[in-house]
Amino acid sequence: MLTTSACGLLFGSAPAWQASRVDLNDTLRQSGRTSIGSSRRRLRQSLVVAELALAVTSLAGTGLALRSFWSRTQVDLGVCAP
Repeated sequence: MLTTSACGLLFGSAPAWQASRVDLNDTLRQSGRTSIGSSRRRLRQSLVVAELALAVTSLAGTGLALRSFWSRTQVDLGVCAP
């Protein structure tokens, strides 16, 4: 859970930090021209891909951990309750 939160903060803060530096007046004046350079666009796309990959991996790991836990709780210990 700590890893998931850390990844969310790490990959969510980069676009938020970049968006906070954008001057909205200049962006609105350009009205149709792209305001993001190709290198920034590639960086943003790679961050999105990495975030999705980490999310899917985290979900798969959580599912496997829950399945293992459920299997462990179903084992007959051989002890009879009085």
